[in-house]
Amino acid sequence: MLFYASNIVYQGSYQWLDPSDLQSGQNVFHWLWMFGFLPVVRIVLFAVPLPLILRLSRPVSFGCALAEFVVVDYAFYVFFNSQKPVGVHGMWHEIIGLAVLSFLFHGRIRPIFTRKVSSGQ
Repeated sequence: MLFYASNIVYQGSYQWLDPSDLQSGQNVFHWLWMFGFLPVVRIVLFAVPLPLILRLSRPVSFGCALAEFVVVDYAFYVFFNSQKPVGVHGMWHEIIGLAVLSFLFHGRIRPIFTRKVSSGQ
């Protein structure tokens, strides 16, 4: 939702926020698709892998799992939202997603990379 809000502000296209502009069936369907169906599907699909990724304790395994998660998320975005396989909006979508993830879970992510290795004695 933060991505869509930033995109609306960036493009200066506030028509999606004006309910009087949603008069045709196509506009209502598109609005429900973007702000209803897609966020709910993403929450359901990614509710299981994300907590599992956050439980990983080794930096390499965490980084690889997070990279795979980002690739799948990008593919999901491109398949449902975009007409182009590579685009600025998709990259911006992932950057915002990673920023929100790091903000919300910094307490869990930081120790993965800052933990000191014990000498085993």
